[in-house]
Amino acid sequence: MRARCPRCALLMAQCVCALVAPIDNRTPVRVLQDPRESKHALNTARWVALGLRHAEIVSRPTFAPQDWTIPGRQSLLLYPADADDPAAADADATAAALRAPDDAAYLAPPSASKDASTPNYDAPIDAAQPASVPLTLVVLDGTWKHAAGILRNHPALLALPRFGLAPAAVSAYRLRKSPRMDGLATVEAVAAALDLIDAPQNHAAMLRPFRAHVDAQIRAQLVAMGETVFRRHYPDVDIENMA
Repeated sequence: MRARCPRCALLMAQCVCALVAPIDNRTPVRVLQDPRESKHALNTARWVALGLRHAEIVSRPTFAPQDWTIPGRQSLLLYPADADDPAAADADATAAALRAPDDAAYLAPPSASKDASTPNYDAPIDAAQPASVPLTLVVLDGTWKHAAGILRNHPALLALPRFGLAPAAVSAYRLRKSPRMDGLATVEAVAAALDLIDAPQNHAAMLRPFRAHVDAQIRAQLVAMGETVFRRHYPDVDIENMA
């Protein structure tokens, strides 16, 4: 059996832990992971846990409120508002958190409301104004089908305030396809969300090992498959301009 890094669980030849630089994030993150996702070679939740000082992964078939709740904080579910029907999400792609379309009503970090005792979760994001209630960012890690199942089986999660991301750049997750054009890997979605919630703090550093990991996987696939076969299976992957 080939040796694996005890920290990131990748093969030692593929380990990119040297690029990990943990960020002292202000908003803690709780990743609720379908256990099948933990075994996937390209799972990116590992980079959330390694890249943030205040992040935990809970990986099991069922969850309890204490898995995503931190006393004194409002839990905010990172999940698209246009995925209101969990049963409809049956495609195989990472379902961490993707944007709602422009015409969808999606939830944002709370701002001051008319009634100071009731946070206003419908207010637009204002990076200059801190949230009136400390937040915990709750993230589902798995395929769209798996994430839909988590929501379907956990009504308390489905009832949480929901946070959607605005359109972003194309994902660097080139070897794993999403059924959505705006699909992001778990680590990309978390970084983008924290950039908004914890602005002006920047979380781009947590993406460096993820991108290096994807590039390493592409190179390994190229060697194993040969360029002709690789291009047939991954026609959209640019192998000429990798770092």
